[in-house]
Amino acid sequence: LFVIVAARAEEGGMRIRSAFAGREAGRFMSFPAITIPAETSVEDAVEQFFVPDRFSAFPVLDGNTVIGLVDVGTVDRLPAARRRSTTAGDVAFHNPELVIDEHQDVAELLERPDFQRVGRAVVLTQSDRVGILSITDVDRALRAFDLKGAPEPGAHPA
Repeated sequence: LFVIVAARAEEGGMRIRSAFAGREAGRFMSFPAITIPAETSVEDAVEQFFVPDRFSAFPVLDGNTVIGLVDVGTVDRLPAARRRSTTAGDVAFHNPELVIDEHQDVAELLERPDFQRVGRAVVLTQSDRVGILSITDVDRALRAFDLKGAPEPGAHPA
C-alpha cells in the first residue's frame, strides 16, 4: 500500500512539474495584489483588508519595498489585546525565497520547501507592481490545462 501511495504521489508531482516547467510566474499570478502598508496596525489590517477583501494573506510593503507576507493564521494567533500596538510589518513573514520575479519558473518555485509550506509567493513585476502567486492560482491553471490539454510552455493558459 505504501509503495502504491508513494508512486501515485510521485506521478502527481511529475505531472505538475512537467505542466509548469518553463512557465513564468507572471502568467499565473493574481494581479495586482492588494498590499498592506507595514505601519498599519494589525487591528486596522483586519478591519481594512482581511474582513472586506476576504483574502487569507497579503503582501506587506514598507514604502515600495516588499518586506513579507501577513496571513490570517498569524493574525489569529496574535492576542486581540496586542493587535492595536503591533504592526503588519512586525508580524509579516520575512522570507526572500518567497519574493520572486515575474519571470520565475513556476516548476522550480513549486519545489521550494518554503513555498510548499506557505502556499504563496509575492511576485514583483518589471513595472515595480506586486502580484501574488498562490497554490490556488497553480491549481486553477492545472485544472484549465486538464480541460484543454496542457499547452506548450510559453503559450497562454486557458
